[in-house]
Amino acid sequence: MRRMSERKRKKSTKAIMSSLCLAASVAALALSGCGVESTGGVSGGRAENSAGTNTGSDDENSAGTNTGNGAGINSGTAPEYMEIVDDMAPIILTMDQESLAYDQILEKIGTYVEDPQAVGAEETRELVQAAIADFESAAQEAEPYAMEEDFAKLLIAWGIDPEEYQMNADARESNLGRYITRLQTMDGFLELEAWYENTEADSDFAYMYAYNLKEQECLRGYEYYSANYWFADWEEEAAAYAQEQIAGKLQSFVTEASVWESSRQAVEQKMLVYLEELEDQTEEMAAHIGQAQEELYRLEKELNEQLEGGGE
Repeated sequence: MRRMSERKRKKSTKAIMSSLCLAASVAALALSGCGVESTGGVSGGRAENSAGTNTGSDDENSAGTNTGNGAGINSGTAPEYMEIVDDMAPIILTMDQESLAYDQILEKIGTYVEDPQAVGAEETRELVQAAIADFESAAQEAEPYAMEEDFAKLLIAWGIDPEEYQMNADARESNLGRYITRLQTMDGFLELEAWYENTEADSDFAYMYAYNLKEQECLRGYEYYSANYWFADWEEEAAAYAQEQIAGKLQSFVTEASVWESSRQAVEQKMLVYLEELEDQTEEMAAHIGQAQEELYRLEKELNEQLEGGGE
């Protein structure tokens, strides 16, 4: 057996390291999930939330089983629905802005994946690490949502479950955790890219980047309808106010396909489409990981045989 050349050994080692990085990322994905938790509306999904048709910040939406007209199921007055929307808006818009920051760093990573020679791995890695630090700082500073008893009664009067509202209000932490986990995976790949001075992005890195991009796009659409859900049965002034204060200010939790719906049934159908898409993406990733694992075993075996050989 011929002794493995330095170039071939380096290439094999690189392939193994890339596969190991991919395997680690899959474990992280399994632990962190896709960011969709369950709570009201559609089976499988609270999601982060979202609403709107345009610009704004973020946070998870809140919850309930609204019915009725602009006055709510208890014929509440305008100030009552305004109080609910005004409380919910900053929650959603804060998370929307953090989602937007994640969109922006994904775009930076994409620039590197498309042309590593135009934007260096080290430079891109610095941007990713800075984003991770920002998200970690935001997670540390985030405080649990505190609901007053009178406000809980108001939510109930408008058909909103206070526990679901609380869950969605506290969903920011899980969103930030997803961004951090995904970016840590990207950082690991970029470390390899810089080490091997790649002139084109590693195929596993490119695949994982594409997965993260598709996942984020899907969740952005889901978040829009997750927010829309709670207001879908509101009419006239109340619905218009929710759209103005939340939907009209979204920047990330909205896609070109987002259209405000005025019925729960229509919203649920669209939410299910996004949930099924997320499931398909997960299954595709699992299949890809299985193939990568088999390739990893093959490369390890080949490398060990070459190292143990020594010659003809």
